[in-house]
Amino acid sequence: MMILPTLLALGLLASADAAASSGCGKQPTLTNGIHNINGREYTLKVPAKYDSSKPHHLVFGLHWRGGNMNNVVNGDSIQPWYGLESRAQGSAIFVAPNGKNAGWANNNGEDVAFIDAIIKQVEGDLCVDQSSRFATGFSWGGGMSYALACSRAKEFRAVSVLSGGVISGCDGGYDPIAYLGIHGISDGVLPFDGGVALANKFLQNNKCQPGGVGKPAPGSGGFRSIGRPRMLQASFIYRL
Repeated sequence: MMILPTLLALGLLASADAAASSGCGKQPTLTNGIHNINGREYTLKVPAKYDSSKPHHLVFGLHWRGGNMNNVVNGDSIQPWYGLESRAQGSAIFVAPNGKNAGWANNNGEDVAFIDAIIKQVEGDLCVDQSSRFATGFSWGGGMSYALACSRAKEFRAVSVLSGGVISGCDGGYDPIAYLGIHGISDGVLPFDGGVALANKFLQNNKCQPGGVGKPAPGSGGFRSIGRPRMLQASFIYRL
């Protein structure tokens, strides 16, 4: 799984200076498990050797259509936490929010507001590097990651959009943010060309140079990347 090294590299290149949240130095009250904000749930995973004096990355794992937070936590159809938690080596706090009606319609920005509320609750209790927030998701979860890239580019360091589309909206979308897009060329639900369009927005926002690589024939095997990352600010990878 290539997501974690790339996703964290996108953020770690930004700054060596951590922006410590108000929860740093406190005795935490939030524990691993399910938490509730205004009737909506999320699952929290804190490192086993959590240190309240050390600012941690904050990573959101967003489920797909028809899924829920438990699918992300337990690794149903994917690795647990998209394969990230096992490789973070205790450097990150993980959050899996539950979408409304098994999705992320984000009507009137309600899902973005839910993410905002989670950030406020978690960072007020736990030690988070506020310059090192990340989001990743597949399908509709990818669409929600894209919505966060559009509307919360100044709050998140990086997002990865796995086979996503503009299905959770894009309020804003003019600010730069480190962006990783991954899409299969034979995707029959959210077409490949749509994934390219999503990535192109942030290639432009990040002033990256497009790679000009054409779409290959299905079945040729492997992975390729389009877009030439400038300090890993934006990249798009597709499955052949």
